[in-house]
Amino acid sequence: MNREKTRSLAMSGGLLGALLLVCLLALLPAAPTGALAQSAPAPPPPAAAPRWPTGTVITEDVTVNTTWTLAGSPYQLAANIAVAPGVTLRLDPGVTVEADGVGLDVAGTLLAQGTMTQPVTFTGASPTPGIWDGIRIHGTAQTPNTGSMLAHTVVEYGGDHLRYNLFLEYADVSLAGGALRHSLRDGLYAVHSTAAISGTAFSQNGGYAALFEQASGDLDLHNLSASQNGHDGIALKSTTLTGAHTWEDGGVPYLLAGVVGVHHVGTAPGSTLTIEPGVVVQSEGVGFYVEGQLQAVGTAVSPILFTADTPTAGSWDGLHIQGTAQAPNTGSTLAYVTVAYGGQYKSANLHLDWAAATITHCTFRDAVSLGAFPVHGILAADSTAVIRDSHFANNHDYAVYFSALSADPVLENLTAAGNGTDGIALIHSDLAGAHRWEASGLPYYLLGQVDVLAGAELTVAPGVEVRAAGSPLDVAGTLRAIGTAARPITFTAI
Repeated sequence: MNREKTRSLAMSGGLLGALLLVCLLALLPAAPTGALAQSAPAPPPPAAAPRWPTGTVITEDVTVNTTWTLAGSPYQLAANIAVAPGVTLRLDPGVTVEADGVGLDVAGTLLAQGTMTQPVTFTGASPTPGIWDGIRIHGTAQTPNTGSMLAHTVVEYGGDHLRYNLFLEYADVSLAGGALRHSLRDGLYAVHSTAAISGTAFSQNGGYAALFEQASGDLDLHNLSASQNGHDGIALKSTTLTGAHTWEDGGVPYLLAGVVGVHHVGTAPGSTLTIEPGVVVQSEGVGFYVEGQLQAVGTAVSPILFTADTPTAGSWDGLHIQGTAQAPNTGSTLAYVTVAYGGQYKSANLHLDWAAATITHCTFRDAVSLGAFPVHGILAADSTAVIRDSHFANNHDYAVYFSALSADPVLENLTAAGNGTDGIALIHSDLAGAHRWEASGLPYYLLGQVDVLAGAELTVAPGVEVRAAGSPLDVAGTLRAIGTAARPITFTAI
């Protein structure tokens, strides 16, 4: 009896479980059958949208006059594209040109005619400095390339092989109202070339904002800006100026990246460089040499500055005005000019050598030697100068040092502070004829014997102080030292 009950209960439980299983299966979705029973592959990801969904791919050189229009933009350079000599490539406002690993080579004329609201843009396939070659505009020494103009044009991310956004070679180009930025190296590099550049911004270039090597003519620079470049200046390298030249205040410093000089031209009177008020000239360590004439005339409001690219005493060789015994250099003028941080391996902020210059309202400061020799605010060797209303500060040795005067200096209203010696040094001199020592505001220091030769006359003005370092003032001629009660003359030891 118990066995029968157990069998009956087991059968009842099995039926109940089966009913529950059937109910659960009914609630589940039907499984696919046949081939559909296999797992379906995942759908492919949507295709990435192209960077330029429309545009024009350029595969061939420009050999006839051509205009790239806004309707065809953006233009993608599929290879290095050349603009043939005698051919003009014109870009309308708003056009974009993109490249990756290639560039635009212009032996003809490039006219990129953007506007303030629709600039022309030359850029890379990605925002990476050096992603494309940049633009090269070039001619030859016999036939320079002239006439190209980039107006309201942005050139960016260049420098792959050329290493610059814009490379000029034997060319004369105009840039107006644009930007050169994010170059692997220089924003603009020019060799044997010149340019008129206005309203242009140079930013975040790895090297110089612009570098001109052996510039072929004056640079016409106005309203420029430079920021976050390797060097925020217009660099000049290996440049010799002949004839008449003017450096204008373009808004950014001129940077001496190599020796720059103003030289004589054949048998002509010489070359002249005029530096306008407000100009800043910085040096990377080299000197500025003038064998012609320098006319650096600033104003009280817009002075001219010669300095180092890093404000450290003795960082550059200084300013040199030089002639020869046979042809002394005369006629240079400095007014409202500051010369700072010179010396280095030379001898002064301003070095006159067989020269005569007029200096007014100037400051000479922070000249230090990186060697073992003296460094002064001004060193005049076989030279003379008119120096008025000028200040000398923190130069390692003397404020002014005259070695073998070629003629009497005119020294008036000078001040000095913080120099090794706040005075005017005179080393051995033989005075013939008539001479006069003015009261300059600073004492004279005789560092060697000064001889007033027979038949010569030396007049010492009221208020003069003469200090000697053991060597005498030897008078074989006539000495006239007539002071006043208010302004006595003093001769004393150092």
